[in-house]
Amino acid sequence: MSSQDPYDRGEWERERGDWDRERRERECANDGGERRSYGPPTCFACQEVGHYTNQCPNRNKRYSSARPLKSTDSRRSRTPKRHETARREPARQLDPEVRVTIAKLGKSVAAMEEYYATEREKKELKVKRKLEKEEAQRRAEEEAARVEEERIKAEKKAWKRKQKKLAEEERRAEMQKDLQVQLAIHVGDMEDRLVHRLNQLVSTASPLCRDRGMKKVTYVSDVDAGSSSAGSDSDTSVTQELSARAERLTICEKRKWGLEPVFEDPSPPMEQPAKCTPRRGILKPVKLSRRLTRSKSKKGGGGLAPTSRKKKATRKRTPALTPQSKVTLERLRYRENVLRELKDLDATELQRICREEEIHYDKKIEAIFDIADHRTDRAFLIASDNIERIAMSNDTTVEPDVAPTDEG
Repeated sequence: MSSQDPYDRGEWERERGDWDRERRERECANDGGERRSYGPPTCFACQEVGHYTNQCPNRNKRYSSARPLKSTDSRRSRTPKRHETARREPARQLDPEVRVTIAKLGKSVAAMEEYYATEREKKELKVKRKLEKEEAQRRAEEEAARVEEERIKAEKKAWKRKQKKLAEEERRAEMQKDLQVQLAIHVGDMEDRLVHRLNQLVSTASPLCRDRGMKKVTYVSDVDAGSSSAGSDSDTSVTQELSARAERLTICEKRKWGLEPVFEDPSPPMEQPAKCTPRRGILKPVKLSRRLTRSKSKKGGGGLAPTSRKKKATRKRTPALTPQSKVTLERLRYRENVLRELKDLDATELQRICREEEIHYDKKIEAIFDIADHRTDRAFLIASDNIERIAMSNDTTVEPDVAPTDEG
């Protein structure tokens, strides 16, 4: 009995596998082709989750005497399959809501995968653009460095060309200077030879001609005639050479063109009267006619005769003051003094004065002038009442004279 247990157990496991496969196929057909999610694998030998029966590590320990379940030994006897319908479990149907939820989750998973793929592509594109930007910046820096290096090389080349040109100009100036020195020396030699030739030609003239005139100018120097050829190698300028030659020149005694006259008897001395310089201011000036000295801009007529007398300018006398003018002057002075007193008062004081003197107050400036006029009129009206007029007749009666009031 113990030897038959492992065999029966293997048959049961195979039947269980066939039943599970048929159930999965049936569930897939019922679900409309959608794949179901299964739980983790379970071992039927040790009832542990995580591996199948053929992968069970405890299989050899518990059934050491039994043969492997899937042995290829031809001596193993097989029994017919026994289908036990009572042990089969009916297939469970899923709720439609759960199926819809599962479908939505599947779609959401697909959307998430697509979203992650899009994000991944964006990141890859961003990294690629960054690398391209860095590459472009590096190329721009290299180009700028190359341009700067070319510019420096061009500047160095231009500076060298300029220095070479300056050196060439200096060399040409030196050559021109040396040429001028050599030319001056050769011209001097030619002049010397020409003078020597002329002296030889003049020496053939008559002795009389030789005695007349000035003596020949001679050079007082220790330098021989051949010094001109040796001076070509010197570096002195033409000016220095001419100055040196001028310093060596000397002038000998001069001779006249003719013989001096000899007188036999001495002639008497010549006597002349002394010179007299006239004194200043003695000579009278030349009298000019009136027609010539007359000014052209002078107007004719309106002049005084020589015999007419000049009239003196009469001084204008100040008119005498009359009594009426004195009163007017005093009136103006009094009004000015009143204005000076009132200009320092404020509006309240002016309103009070206007109420006391029964004057209408409109504005401050107008009120000041009104008060000044009122006080002036009142003061001079009282003064005019006190004036008495004296009659010029023989009557001694006195009549009071009332002066008219000046209301302004």
